Amino acid sequence: FTPGFEVAGVIEAVGEEVSNFEVGQRVTARLASGGYVEYAVAKAE
Repeated sequence: FTPGFEVAGVIEAVGEEVSNFEVGQRVTARLASGGYVEYAVAKAE
């Protein structure tokens, strides 16, 4: 466990080609860095 690499929250917006996630959905993600932010951007994979 390394603090700052994991994020959890609610989706605010999705890209035009994203079909497997929707606004309002609760999610978690592992980022390369930058987990101490109010908003994060992650790939839909």
